[in-house]
Amino acid sequence: MRVQHPTTKCRSCEAEIAFVKTARGKAMPVDAESLTEEDVEILGRVGEEVEYRHGEHVSHFSTCPQADKYRSGA
Repeated sequence: MRVQHPTTKCRSCEAEIAFVKTARGKAMPVDAESLTEEDVEILGRVGEEVEYRHGEHVSHFSTCPQADKYRSGA
């Protein structure tokens, strides 16, 4: 089984983030602190995805000072 690093740095604010899938299948950045240990383990496996859980995952669009720069359609 191949392993990948589950998080990355935001290109604007350097915060640690991860990408999870929305119910519509789109990738959405979330703050890494909002991931569970299980989420990190799953995201570390190549080809595995975690679905966004409202109320648990914190969208990085709500915490990044430069979020408007990266939103779809901006």
